[in-house]
Amino acid sequence: MKRKNALNISFCILAFFHSIAFAEPEEEFSDSYLDKFNDYVVFIDVSKKKQFLTYKGSQLSSITNLKVTYRKSPRYNIGHEVDVKSFKYEDLWYHDGRPVGSRRYAQLEIAKMKQGSILVRPSEEALREPYALANAIVKLTVELSLKDVCLTGAYVPKEMFRDVVSAMAKYDFLQRRETLKLGPMQTSVMILSNPSGLESVLYYQRRW
Repeated sequence: MKRKNALNISFCILAFFHSIAFAEPEEEFSDSYLDKFNDYVVFIDVSKKKQFLTYKGSQLSSITNLKVTYRKSPRYNIGHEVDVKSFKYEDLWYHDGRPVGSRRYAQLEIAKMKQGSILVRPSEEALREPYALANAIVKLTVELSLKDVCLTGAYVPKEMFRDVVSAMAKYDFLQRRETLKLGPMQTSVMILSNPSGLESVLYYQRRW
């Protein structure tokens, strides 16, 4: 299992750089741009729910909602018709960056070893939620990994890139250092900025 996970991670990273190396200039993160490099894309939209749980004595207001959707690209099954409409996957609710609830609407119907990305759509609400986004990225990374689906990276607004990288440490995803000893679970995730220019590969390191 350890070797399999390590090979899957290496394949995903190599696939990502191969796609970028042969890319043609195009507007970043447009639908056509995303379709060129991904078999699927998972989207995260952040919104503040100011009217949720606002009763007297509530300790959970206000609530932030992360809506998770995904879609396949035309290259998902080359030579065959692909349903590229967006599917609602789940709602995640947070208070002060801490998960407080979720509701799943469907399964991630993505075949093994398909290559794709997570994209956090830029918004003012998103910029204020690095810890909620870090939690959602970790959750999705694990779910995709369990399905043997290749995640090439998670794209976050450039203004909050360092905040998200820092927040990922709460879940034991750390930048590799010479003193870092990787445990038996070889899981990693690449965090990238939107617009491009910043990137960091974070490795899961359980703290005993």
